[in-house]
Amino acid sequence: MPLSRYAAETLREVLFRFPDWGKLVLAEHRYSPDFLLEVPAPPGSGAGSLQLFTEGGERWVLLTNAGPEFPIRDSEFVPLVESIVQDRVGVAVCTSEEGWEWSEWVQPGEHPPHGERESVRIVSWLGSLDASY
Repeated sequence: MPLSRYAAETLREVLFRFPDWGKLVLAEHRYSPDFLLEVPAPPGSGAGSLQLFTEGGERWVLLTNAGPEFPIRDSEFVPLVESIVQDRVGVAVCTSEEGWEWSEWVQPGEHPPHGERESVRIVSWLGSLDASY
């Protein structure tokens, strides 16, 4: 099945800014009009990989070692990806004894508050924002 117009436009915008990533498109789904692009994190990074994909008419971003994925507004998609790969934004992941509680994007120096029995781990692409508290 060919990519939907929306998915093709999204992929075109990403590859215009990051042309070397074209070889990293993992899936132009056979039964879906969406795509998945997975970019391995740089050596030494704890981010895992950066996944960019379309699903259900939305654009999504995921740092695999920070889960879960985030739907992103169209106009913010490429600027967010640029911020991720330049370590101008990371993901704060809060967990408790019960498991995952919440995740949110954070900028350098941000340390979102958390509950007494929760811990937060910040994961970034290059690792400069990584922290645990």
